[in-house]
Amino acid sequence: APLALVLLLLQASPSSGAAAARGEGATKAAVRQSVNACLGHVAAMSRADGFSMLCTSLASLYEDHQGVESSAEALQQENARLQAEVRRLSAVNREVSRQAAEQRKADADREASLVAELRQAMTETARASERLRGLSGKEPAALLQEIRALTAENARLTDRCG
Repeated sequence: APLALVLLLLQASPSSGAAAARGEGATKAAVRQSVNACLGHVAAMSRADGFSMLCTSLASLYEDHQGVESSAEALQQENARLQAEVRRLSAVNREVSRQAAEQRKADADREASLVAELRQAMTETARASERLRGLSGKEPAALLQEIRALTAENARLTDRCG
């Protein structure tokens, strides 16, 4: 009777059924060989010792199973936490990328503005340089007369606008 009970338990074991369902012949043969070795060992024992060994083995398997379930649950929780962290970091990355793109655009706009200002200053400098070249051959009295005329014109324009 104890041998029949051990055989029934081993045949009903989920791992041996799953192995057979997957067609894992080598695993099934190894399990069968292990069962036969166990039966040979238990057959030589008294009925009480056989049941005691069986109960101890079942308790050990149950504890192992509980440990595996606990580990699987902890791994699932860690996986969920890591997935949430990946989502958070992805959102942060998108925001940083958006801000960097905005900064690059602002920098490009500022650079374009500075280039335009520089070109305007260069144009004004070139004009002033041309005026100075035109004035370099004139006498100081002629220059003074031109300055007075420009000052008077400036005053008239100021009176009109002001």
